[in-house]
Amino acid sequence: MDTGRKGKVLVFLQFSAIAGLLKVGVDVGISLTGWILIGLSALCGFAALMAMRKSRFSIFPPPHKEAELISSGVYAVIRHPMYTAVLLFCLGCIIHTPQLWPYSIWIGLMIV
Repeated sequence: MDTGRKGKVLVFLQFSAIAGLLKVGVDVGISLTGWILIGLSALCGFAALMAMRKSRFSIFPPPHKEAELISSGVYAVIRHPMYTAVLLFCLGCIIHTPQLWPYSIWIGLMIV
């Protein structure tokens, strides 16, 4: 499988996992701790987007040829703030679920 196709498959799987974990949060109910994590994820994601506004942003793994390495703003503190934001959001959705399978999906997102 070529790199471009593999990247699209990975992005599809990530969005599917995020949607599934969000559904768990909606079904179980999001606690105050969950809302705090979701708020932190929004701040982290917004800071990442602000730092990347000059770069050519893409949700797909292969970078654009004209893309620049961002090492200022939140990227000076967190290596992957967009992924950090996604992980915080998903953890906020599932933090109080009694089931184990959502945590295995969350760990899978963390590994990928």
